[in-house]
Amino acid sequence: MKHYRKIIHSLRGRIQSLFRFLIRCINTLYELKICSQQNIMLNSWVEYRFGKLKQRNWGDELNIHLIEHLTKKKVFNRSDVFRPKEINYTIIGSLIPDAINAYTIIWGAGATKSDIIISSRPIKVCAVRGKLTRKLLLSNGIDCPEIYGDPALLLPLICPKKKKKIYKLGLICHIDDENNPNYRKFSVKYPDEILQISLHDYGDWSRVIDQICSCEIIASSSLHGIIVADAYGIPNIWLKSHVNLYGGDFKFMDYFSGVNRQPPIPVILTEDEILDNLLMKAADYIPIKYDHQPLLQVCPFKISIPK
Repeated sequence: MKHYRKIIHSLRGRIQSLFRFLIRCINTLYELKICSQQNIMLNSWVEYRFGKLKQRNWGDELNIHLIEHLTKKKVFNRSDVFRPKEINYTIIGSLIPDAINAYTIIWGAGATKSDIIISSRPIKVCAVRGKLTRKLLLSNGIDCPEIYGDPALLLPLICPKKKKKIYKLGLICHIDDENNPNYRKFSVKYPDEILQISLHDYGDWSRVIDQICSCEIIASSSLHGIIVADAYGIPNIWLKSHVNLYGGDFKFMDYFSGVNRQPPIPVILTEDEILDNLLMKAADYIPIKYDHQPLLQVCPFKISIPK
């Protein structure tokens, strides 16, 4: 019986691999039909096939939304097509070293953790998320300028928001935290004062920005909840994730170093948490003073910023 189960499991795996291969081939033909050499290939954690983006993680998918708006060009993702020797760009997210190769240009991406060996050498590093990523690249013999910042910090340049504050607190969970009962219980206790903001199946991507800007304070276990709140000058609290994130706190500390923000002490959200306690913790928030120009000046492709 066990022998048959192994055969069935192996056969299922082969069928799934073949299916993914065929989908990738068909998507490559689709992209070649509608794209030109002027379009941009990203190397990121997204699923973007046949012109449709599967909404799994808004932070990762900002790669598509932001770059298409900045460049006014069609963007596609390297893992969804067979074009292995084309220049690709690693931009938003903890993508180093997994999403880099000999044809990669890095602009704002960060590393996953501090103790890794980077075997692939990118063509060029224009900027990175923070000082910890730069230190890692240098230790691996990769040149890296002292230019920092997650490109999500550029969002106010294309999506200026003057949203009226409706909620006292916006609660943003890391996608692996969304089923944690403590978050749901906390939101239910304050239905008129707390807005729980989802980072998957979000509909219009700019709606998430609208929701963030409708809150006086943001509490987030997602790094991009914190980054976007910083970008719009909204006081925010770093919530400690209830799951063991790969790399631990590295990506948070890396981001804070890049914008010269004193790392806040993460808060563990319990089912007994009181809203006033979180509001008090945000009272000492100091807005970041981030200069967009160095990051914009080293952007590896032509961009258009609305006036």
